[in-house]
Amino acid sequence: MKQLLEKLTEDLFKPYSMDEFIANKLKAAKCVLNSEGKWDCPGDINLSDLGLRKIPVQFGEVSGDFFCDSNKLTSLQGAPSKVSGNFYCSYNKLTSLQGAPSKVSGSFYCSNNTASVAELKKTLKMKDLLEKLSSKC
Repeated sequence: MKQLLEKLTEDLFKPYSMDEFIANKLKAAKCVLNSEGKWDCPGDINLSDLGLRKIPVQFGEVSGDFFCDSNKLTSLQGAPSKVSGNFYCSYNKLTSLQGAPSKVSGSFYCSNNTASVAELKKTLKMKDLLEKLSSKC
C-alpha cells in the first residue's frame, strides 16, 4: 500500500515539460494528426496564458474556438488554417497576422498586441477575415 501511495504521489507532483503538457492537451482534446502532419481538433483548444513565444505545434482545423491569447507570441505560425468558432490572439507581441487562419467562422480577436489593430489589419490579405476584424477587434 505504501509503494502504491508513493507512486501516485510521485506522478501527481511530477513536473511536466511544455512538450508533455501540450501533448496531454492534444490528447485530452481528442486531436488527431492528419496526413499533412497538422493537428485537427474536434473542439476548443486553449493555449492561453502559458508564456508561449510561438505556437508549439502546427494545427490544421479546429472545430471549436482557438485560444492563444495572453502569451508572448510574435507570430501566428502554427495557428490553425480553419477555425469553426472564435479565434483569440489578443495580449501578445504580434506585429503581423501572417500565419493567421484563412477561415474563422466566428469572431477574430487581436487587440492589445505590439502592433496596433490598424497596423495588424494592414498585414492581412484575406477579405472575409479582414471584414471580421474590422467589426470585432
